[in-house]
Amino acid sequence: MNANERKAEQSKLNSLEIIALLYRGELPMDLEVKTQFITGLLGFEHSISSGQALLITVARRDNFKDDKVWASWCEDKFDFTASHRCHMVQAGRLLLDSIKKIDLFQFLFKMEMQKLIALERIDRLDLPDFLKNNDVEKLNRDQVRDAVNNFLGQVEPTKSFPVNPAKAHQPDLFDMVDSVCSLRKETIISSVDNKDKAYKFIRSGLSLYGAGMDFLKNVEGMEEPVLDKFAKVLEEELETLRVMKAAAAGFKLKAGKQ
Repeated sequence: MNANERKAEQSKLNSLEIIALLYRGELPMDLEVKTQFITGLLGFEHSISSGQALLITVARRDNFKDDKVWASWCEDKFDFTASHRCHMVQAGRLLLDSIKKIDLFQFLFKMEMQKLIALERIDRLDLPDFLKNNDVEKLNRDQVRDAVNNFLGQVEPTKSFPVNPAKAHQPDLFDMVDSVCSLRKETIISSVDNKDKAYKFIRSGLSLYGAGMDFLKNVEGMEEPVLDKFAKVLEEELETLRVMKAAAAGFKLKAGKQ
């Protein structure tokens, strides 16, 4: 069956057939078919929502070079809000990362969205160990999030525990950073269009770097390749700063002579 015949065949599928196809890890390549699939799954729950999350995430990866165009497609075609879109991508990333391990993928595919969002925070290499020791099928979504926090060594209030009213409406910083990091590099770069924004991005990045390093410097057994990678990036950026500083000094000197 050639690509056009496959596209025509896929476009005739009903909701249950779409779910069966996705459950087997078979993803359509054509954007038009992805759009038909998502539309056919609107209004359903659980594995249907997982299917939508998977499809918009793989569409973002394969069919769009610009996140703004992708976001418009999500909103215009399916009326997905920015918040819902962000959550679906979190769940979709987890599914897409697991798709080559079919047993794990199918286990995750049947879960509700909020559980997938909680599990997405776990390193993919650690996920099997977490699932082995936590029966997530029997836990509600708040209990899954608590279990994830415990696994990651974090303490974070959820609906399972009393919450300080003064902190009840504070945003989850990790989720906010994760949402930004999920954007394409081109999208982030294009949002910096003046010097003040550039300075703010750099200061924010340094603050996040400092927070991460404050934690990691007390962690035993850090992997040397990871540290080497961090060091290489920082050395390259430091060299760039030295060149910029020299250029700025030269410009200042030249201006002073005029």
